[in-house]
Amino acid sequence: MMDALSSLVRSLSRIPGMGQKSATRVAYFILNSDQSYNSRLADQIRDLKSLIRHCSVCGRFTETDPCPICEDPDRDRSLICVVEE
Repeated sequence: MMDALSSLVRSLSRIPGMGQKSATRVAYFILNSDQSYNSRLADQIRDLKSLIRHCSVCGRFTETDPCPICEDPDRDRSLICVVEE
């Protein structure tokens, strides 16, 4: 396998639940996709960490802080839902 392709497969296979075979399929999908799709995907991945943060109240992922759920004035603040991930 080519170095660039092998490197991408190794990176993709680090995603939880994605083994070598699935990572290889995704890498070939990306390789066969048009440039505009790949550029958009790369931009979205790059921007993700700067756009998404943890809510300072509940800790869920959000683009606003506090998140829309915690910001809702009608929310019952005596209840909390705990989710492992």
